Amino acid sequence: MGLDLINGIPAHVLLVHIVVVLVPLTALALILCAALPSAMAGSDSHCRFLPWCP
Repeated sequence: MGLDLINGIPAHVLLVHIVVVLVPLTALALILCAALPSAMAGSDSHCRFLPWCP
């Protein structure tokens, strides 16, 4: 028994698409934060593009 369906949609499809979308977006946000110091201006040592980051 495993995780086959999430709200009637095959779990594999959802999980793969979550990874395919979130990993590049996170990498892009981190690159922006590293390349543009102004992206970090006004924040307490974390990037404005990643507000959920502590």
